[in-house]
Amino acid sequence: MKFFLFLTVVTFCFFSCDKRKDVFSNSNINPIVGLDLLNSHSSLSSTIDVSSGNVTDTLKLGNDYTFSLSLADENSFLNCEFSGDGDLLLNNAAFVSGNLSTGNHTFTWNISAIGTYNFQVKIFDDYEKEVIYKFKIVVFLNRVPNTWWEVVHDGSLGPLHKKIVVHGFDQDQIYGGGIVYYQYILGSDTTLFTHSTLNYIFPSSGIYLISVKAMDNDGDWGNQIVINNYLIE
Repeated sequence: MKFFLFLTVVTFCFFSCDKRKDVFSNSNINPIVGLDLLNSHSSLSSTIDVSSGNVTDTLKLGNDYTFSLSLADENSFLNCEFSGDGDLLLNNAAFVSGNLSTGNHTFTWNISAIGTYNFQVKIFDDYEKEVIYKFKIVVFLNRVPNTWWEVVHDGSLGPLHKKIVVHGFDQDQIYGGGIVYYQYILGSDTTLFTHSTLNYIFPSSGIYLISVKAMDNDGDWGNQIVINNYLIE
């Protein structure tokens, strides 16, 4: 009888102390993981729901998609696994799986072709408690600026004082695109200018060639609108 009681006590102690299975103990705390999207420029912002672990976003081809994970747990390290499309890098080295210390870690993801891609990052502890982030990234080619212009009479500096006013935008500005500068060709003068309005005093009345185009932050020129016989008077 004493032997049976001793065996029962030992067995109960073994299972209750075996935190790996967490059979009788709720002492393990779930990992706390925060996600910060560092270069998100998605037009699909309504579909980004980090709280549920689902992220749908966009990326211009040739750029990296960057995000940060902040890890907190009762233990000093957590397990992390990457799976799916593309390549994930941590500290400029390829990452598939490994142990990460608690704190902040910045990852970059990239792929070499346009399309729609899916990948996931899973963080879990030694007690099978996990947090999963699932990404759906639409990779697209750069879209160049689309602009048009008009000549507006100013006259404050003389009768031939005009303003060349450019309208339009970079077609992927919702993804972080933008116009860097404009090229103005007015007769024999060519000017690169960062603003969409250029003040110019024409030397005389007459017929002028006027041409304007814009360059985006990817180094690509947009449409060029040229009028060879614009009348200035």
